[in-house]
Amino acid sequence: MKLRTKLAGAAGLVATAGAASAQTTGIDVSSITTVITQAGVAVATIGLAVLAVHYGAKVYKWIRAAG
Repeated sequence: MKLRTKLAGAAGLVATAGAASAQTTGIDVSSITTVITQAGVAVATIGLAVLAVHYGAKVYKWIRAAG
């Protein structure tokens, strides 16, 4: 066999072993999910405030120009 074929076979075995061990570990990601969810709520609140100021200024200018 060629060296390339041997290396490809060895890499396949390592990848299979790594995938099998990754499935059995059961990493707890609930705390990370909670933090991301809470950050999403904060970002949405800040985004809404920025949009309110932006469009509030546009409406003010529009009303002022009409009068």
